[in-house]
Amino acid sequence: MSSVDSTRSGVCKVAFVLAGIMIGALTALGAVAAQPAKSAAATAAPELRPWPATPPLKVRQMLGVRTPMRDGVHLVSDIWLPPGEGRYPVVLIRTPYERSGDFYVPDRILKLAQAWVAHGIGVVNQDVRGRGDSEGTFEFFHPEGPDGYDTIEWIARQPWSNGQVAMSDGSYKGTVQWLAAKELPPHLTCLFSQAPAADFFNEVPYIGGIFSSGWNFGNWPVRTSGRINHNVVADSEFDLDVVLAHRPLITADLLKGRELPVVRKFLSHPTLDDWWKPIFYTQEDFSRVSVPAFHVSGWFDGQLRGNGVYWRGMRTHSPARDRQFLMLGPWNHGETRSGGTDRIGDVERGKAAAVDIDALQLKWFKACFAGTTDKFEWPRARVFMTGVNQWKDFSDFTPPEAVERRLYLRSTGIANQTRGGGQLAWAPARRAGSDTYTFDPLVPAPRPVRVGQVGKPDASNAREDVLVYTTDPLEAPLAVAGLVTLELHVSTSARDTDFVAYLYDVDPEGNARRVVGKMAALRARYREGFDRQVLMQPGVPAKLELPFYDVGHVFLPGHRVRIEIASTAPGLHPNPNTGNDVATDVQYTVAQQTILNGAKYPSALRLSVIPWD
Repeated sequence: MSSVDSTRSGVCKVAFVLAGIMIGALTALGAVAAQPAKSAAATAAPELRPWPATPPLKVRQMLGVRTPMRDGVHLVSDIWLPPGEGRYPVVLIRTPYERSGDFYVPDRILKLAQAWVAHGIGVVNQDVRGRGDSEGTFEFFHPEGPDGYDTIEWIARQPWSNGQVAMSDGSYKGTVQWLAAKELPPHLTCLFSQAPAADFFNEVPYIGGIFSSGWNFGNWPVRTSGRINHNVVADSEFDLDVVLAHRPLITADLLKGRELPVVRKFLSHPTLDDWWKPIFYTQEDFSRVSVPAFHVSGWFDGQLRGNGVYWRGMRTHSPARDRQFLMLGPWNHGETRSGGTDRIGDVERGKAAAVDIDALQLKWFKACFAGTTDKFEWPRARVFMTGVNQWKDFSDFTPPEAVERRLYLRSTGIANQTRGGGQLAWAPARRAGSDTYTFDPLVPAPRPVRVGQVGKPDASNAREDVLVYTTDPLEAPLAVAGLVTLELHVSTSARDTDFVAYLYDVDPEGNARRVVGKMAALRARYREGFDRQVLMQPGVPAKLELPFYDVGHVFLPGHRVRIEIASTAPGLHPNPNTGNDVATDVQYTVAQQTILNGAKYPSALRLSVIPWD
């Protein structure tokens, strides 16, 4: 038999066997089907039992609760309360980010609610007007004062509330606390405010009056441009360079796929006018607000300025000045909520840098609701001093023992970064000096060493349009605690222009680290205040003040203090130098910039210095 015939024979045998199996199976099925019906009837029906009662929750949960505002708009909240009937103190959180989420700590709201409820504290988490499930139209902070007042007083009237209402959380959710407090709601008991904004011409949407294009077109306004978060569009960067280069600015939002009314409002109000004033605090406001508050911010937080505004305003003018407490950590914006870690990027901060902020605010609320914040066990101001990576307790901040010292700019005309001859010294030069550079708004901005990085900017970023001033190596520690400002005497060929600066600690090996996250910056037209625009006279010297705001840092022996000065920075709208309206300008010119120094024009870095062993 051939191999083919053999294979065919094998296949036939297999098929015969399979056929037999199938016939046997069908016979068996027929036998089962033929059995008498009495066998099935003999099987007892399963017993049907009632489903057990729903077990009691460890918290009372009310979701989607509607609260009426004075104008008839309803805002929507989720509420968590202790399981037993009764009246409880309540913490209110008001968010534009959809009340079920949190950018920085996943499930944070639910975790906080569980922790606080276990200590007899209720939680109300509310979508602000025009966001999430809440009715109305979202506006940048403007409705938050009245809406906060109405919500606080509504909570106080509920049968589960004992009339004590505190507020918590950070960033936008930190600012809404202060806007509600400004309305003087009778039942607002205390605040725990983290990284709030207060000075909108020095934080967002402007920095020193310079339009922050990166912020305005890169994240927040896009994310909040509807009722739900537009995360994918907000976080996309593939077209950001094109958006930032578009002119006129007033229509650049369309390149992000949608009109951004809030950005257009910002551009339509380039001075501190009547549109802005309702969301700014005045001295009179602080003198009327008598609410205990715990203030939290970080050295690398872009809204460090806002924290300082509220802290100093309350400490100086409020009847509750002795019930204010402060913590400044080595944190960025998100870490003011999460509490940080022992590192930021490549820079070691030490284990002490990480703080359980949630435990701290629970401690604060328990004292607040017990009416004992005047005896709250915390120093007036606890500050993390970078450079030595340790916490320091002060009786105030800026500490009363701080004295102003000045590091004067000196140069023989070679401070440009490629040559690096600029100096910082404790006395001004006897002879007048100056440094010049060309600012072309079409040239990409110089990139500084970023927070969390270690670099040598004079080697890696050598550019003629950056000036560098550095001290000699320090012989003793230089401890800076409080306000720091760069005072510049300048002239320019333009009708308007910008100046920006960065502050560094340079170690003996030449490695530079940022001391604070925020640059110092000023658009020259605002040198007399943000409520007016005064253009420069080309070639005529003028004094500018560029604030770094609060600093807490120790420059160690052998280290050097360094500042870098330029006329633009990544993410800032480069000044076209024309003096025209920023929103509609489509022209530009190159500016010749001069920094003056010496006895007549004593440009200097003003430092708040404290003793340090």
